Amino acid sequence: MLKLIVACLLLALAATVTEGKVYTQCEVASALRAKGVPEEQVATWVCIAHAESDFDTTAINSNTWDYGIFQISSIYWCESGDSAGRFY
Repeated sequence: MLKLIVACLLLALAATVTEGKVYTQCEVASALRAKGVPEEQVATWVCIAHAESDFDTTAINSNTWDYGIFQISSIYWCESGDSAGRFY
């Protein structure tokens, strides 16, 4: 019985693990360009991403539930810090 409980706990933990990535400045700039961000805005967005998250996709500000490399606030874009909101 104990082995079953341990196995279930390990399975539950494995199911909740997410992968994040820390991008380089060049990777962020390339991704922005690929998505059609105007060239004159790329440097600004890269600077914002660097200041907000240091390019870490797992960055979360627990005080206001801000997410991702641009630290998008859950106040406006998500519901209760655990699911996508109506604007997602």
